[in-house]
Amino acid sequence: PIMGGTVNVYYIWYGNWAALNPGAKPIFEDWAQHIGNSPYFNINTTYGDAAANVSGAVAYDPLKNSTTMSDGTFGTSLSDLSISNIVSSALTSNSLPTDPNGVYFVLTARGIAETSGFLTQYCGWHDSGTINVANIKYSLVGDAGTRSGCSVQFSKSPNGDPSADAMLSVMTHELEETATDPNLN
Repeated sequence: PIMGGTVNVYYIWYGNWAALNPGAKPIFEDWAQHIGNSPYFNINTTYGDAAANVSGAVAYDPLKNSTTMSDGTFGTSLSDLSISNIVSSALTSNSLPTDPNGVYFVLTARGIAETSGFLTQYCGWHDSGTINVANIKYSLVGDAGTRSGCSVQFSKSPNGDPSADAMLSVMTHELEETATDPNLN
């Protein structure tokens, strides 16, 4: 299966983004509002299942599709299960809607570790699971700072923010993979 129709992007800002990288939020919001139906993202419209092809449409509403969670909620050393629990917490508290056609990005601020291999084996990942009786797709993308293979744009970056631009590269990849293979099967 693929994700048909418009894919909705949701952000869960985990950690102290306001202090550690306040300039990232408008960059990420701009990306989410403009990646849909772009020539680059429309490459994914060549993938389909028995019902339809990926539409290429992506939607993001900064007033409804974003929530913030303190790193005190689940700590600063997260497991894969912690990421699922962060998404579940955002949905069960109604901070974000339960949307089977959404991709929930858990965006961790600098200084938040993910114990299954972030920065050593991967720069981000996506998964799916049943949350609030719905098939929910979610992704972890952490701030790699400027000291890893996950952030290769040390001196120049398109938006003047190497950390945010490195994360956007990973987010684009994870959005594409989720739209074309939402349940990893």
